[in-house]
Amino acid sequence: MLAQYLLDKGIKTDYVCGTYWGKPDGNGQSHAWLMVDKHIIIDITGDQFSGKSTFLNYDKSVYVGEGDDFHRLFEVEDRDVHEHRGLSALGGFCGPRLWDLYRKILKYI
Repeated sequence: MLAQYLLDKGIKTDYVCGTYWGKPDGNGQSHAWLMVDKHIIIDITGDQFSGKSTFLNYDKSVYVGEGDDFHRLFEVEDRDVHEHRGLSALGGFCGPRLWDLYRKILKYI
């Protein structure tokens, strides 16, 4: 929904989903963020990794800036990057439900 808000303000973003493969159990850990102009990261969920040394005890609840050591931990391939085209592009059940939630959130901004 942040991507939709930014799009409404004329800011196009890409959705990026990276995977960290260095966990001892061999399973990957994913993390997603938005990117503007192919190099500016907007991450509003990084603090979920605070207290985890593997993830550099990353405790930034909101990060906007160039790539940093934390985000470089995650492998990102071309297929993991998608241009946000708006909630309407989602269609199906998901799109209308997200639009409804988005409108409710906008009332508080």
